Amino acid sequence: MAANQQPTVRRRRMGRELKSLREAASATREEVAERLGCDLTKISRIELGRSGVRKVELETMLDMYGVTDRAKRTALLAISRTSRTKGWWHQYDDLLRPSSRDLFDMEADADTIFSFEMSLVPGLLQTEEYARALIAGGGVCTSSEETTEALVKLRMERQSLFNQVTPPRLIALIDEAALRRPVGGPSVMARQLRHLNEITSPPSLAIHVLPLNLGVHPGIDGPFHLISYAPDAGFDVALLDHRYSGIWLEEEEQVNAYRTLFDHIRSMALSSPQSRSLIDRLAQEFDESADGRKQP
Repeated sequence: MAANQQPTVRRRRMGRELKSLREAASATREEVAERLGCDLTKISRIELGRSGVRKVELETMLDMYGVTDRAKRTALLAISRTSRTKGWWHQYDDLLRPSSRDLFDMEADADTIFSFEMSLVPGLLQTEEYARALIAGGGVCTSSEETTEALVKLRMERQSLFNQVTPPRLIALIDEAALRRPVGGPSVMARQLRHLNEITSPPSLAIHVLPLNLGVHPGIDGPFHLISYAPDAGFDVALLDHRYSGIWLEEEEQVNAYRTLFDHIRSMALSSPQSRSLIDRLAQEFDESADGRKQP
């Protein structure tokens, strides 16, 4: 298969779920193909995530499999619809890693995004100047100013996710060390921290800080993300994201393990009000640092 025909995470999850539902209904691929009026190869490609499924086909399959739960049907139909369309991020395909394209795909119709970061402010919460300093200074982009600006624009457009009619919830756990690292300098960091407090609006968006005085904690191994969908949709996934690659965990046992880990870390983090207070204090410290540097 050519690279652009590789199944996305979302299509793989759709295929796996449809296969599971078919087997639970004791239906064969041949029976499904006959009901849809297509060849057997198409059903195999759908279940392998190599082909999308049209709304009418999916509705017929769900009827055939006895799926009556409204939430599950709605989630599956929504994911099927968006998996057959190209999102805004595809204009940046030449700059994106496959795992990043998959992440944007999965975020597009998520119910809740759980994010744990150790070293930086999550991309969905970054200001433009913080993102620019991070991309340029972190060695992510070494080719040209034009590429740097394209990556910054991409990161800002990603945040339009929260402008949807029904935006996803975001629960972010951020290690205090990430909030103390002066990315872009004190002034940039002060504005970034204030931005975090300005946009926080529980329960749609909650930020919890993991204080430094915890020492070693269960998340010390590194950052990860969980993408969760409507209850019982069967699409929840975990992402271990690194600079050059991303590992998607799709097995229920793996996803549940990271969900438990996230809950454990969250139980050790500061509450939302406590986190807001700490973030505000750190912003003031960066302001004072910036003022001090300006003084003769």
